[in-house]
Amino acid sequence: MDRRIYKTKAIYKTKANEKINKIIINKTIKQSFLLLFLLLILISFISCAKEKTESTIKIGVIMPLTGHQAHLGEITRIGLEIAKDEINSNGGINGRKLQIIYEDDKNNAKEGLLAFNKLITIDNSKVILPIMSGTVLATASIAEQQNIIVLSPGASSTKIANAGDYIFRVREKAEKHGKIMAEFALQNNWKNAAILVVNHENGVSYRDAFMQRFTELGGKIIYTETYDITTTDFRAALVKIKALNPDAVYIPGFVQNVGVILKQAKEIGLTAQFLGTQTSEDQQLITIANIAADGLIYTSPFFDANSSNQRISQFMQEYRKRAQDEDVLFLAANAYDSVKIIAEAMKQCDENTRCIKEYLYAIKDYDGVSGVISFDENGEVDKKLMFKTVQNGKFIPLN
Repeated sequence: MDRRIYKTKAIYKTKANEKINKIIINKTIKQSFLLLFLLLILISFISCAKEKTESTIKIGVIMPLTGHQAHLGEITRIGLEIAKDEINSNGGINGRKLQIIYEDDKNNAKEGLLAFNKLITIDNSKVILPIMSGTVLATASIAEQQNIIVLSPGASSTKIANAGDYIFRVREKAEKHGKIMAEFALQNNWKNAAILVVNHENGVSYRDAFMQRFTELGGKIIYTETYDITTTDFRAALVKIKALNPDAVYIPGFVQNVGVILKQAKEIGLTAQFLGTQTSEDQQLITIANIAADGLIYTSPFFDANSSNQRISQFMQEYRKRAQDEDVLFLAANAYDSVKIIAEAMKQCDENTRCIKEYLYAIKDYDGVSGVISFDENGEVDKKLMFKTVQNGKFIPLN
């Protein structure tokens, strides 16, 4: 009897264990299916994200978005955005949308270098468009090492010509501006000149070219001084210049500096002819210098906003929808052309930068909004210049 009871208990225990095991197995199977389902969702999500990422082409832009040169950045951005919108509305680049990633260098080369590294490592941009000379020169060696295309819409430093095989720009170098201004000065019989220049890559390039050409043609440089971009008091230098009685004073610099120089020169009675560069073409100049800005003469890349050329008129029609003023229009035009040229290159090369590089070097007589573009063996272009002046607070062509 006891043996039968024991056997019965054992049978019940075995069946109970079997039932528990089935429950555990069923639960494990359900969990496995759930995990598999979640894994498939994750894979699908990653695949979609990857597909979405690969459906865009990213180019990086480094420019001043804050600080005294933010106006230059904003003008450049408008030109870039007009080009991008046109490209994307016409099917993108081989079916892929173009995305522009903006970084602020505050017109500081160190900030520009940080922005450059972020764009190529995190954003995986193969093409970078910096607009300031300091940033171009600070990043050129990395661009060369990693085969990154650099195409600048606005950098003018003469040194950029020898910065590397992957370095291009769609604006003429400062050397041309300095030489033409020197010739202009002597044509107007301004034989003695003083120079007050910002200690910055592009400022120094303008100064050196002006000095060389001016002295070659028989002019005399009677005073020269450099200053830091943060300088706000130029009276000591201006008093020295006034005592030397020059015919002209060449002042390549940024608008916040040039405005103060003109204002303080008027305050001390310095009446020499002031000569400058296109960085003066900014409403900040009028705000700072007021009527002291009148009479400034400066060189500028040639751009006719009222041209009958269909491409230019269409560009200007779109520009005027987005902009509040028409200062330094050449920057917007250069930016527009830069993006259009890169898009054409990528249609042939995708993101193969060696191919893009060779495509750019082969460009001859490209009919751009900013003018005819041909890259030489150094990635340089040659464009027409014009003289402009400030009259009653307006920036106008000089007759």
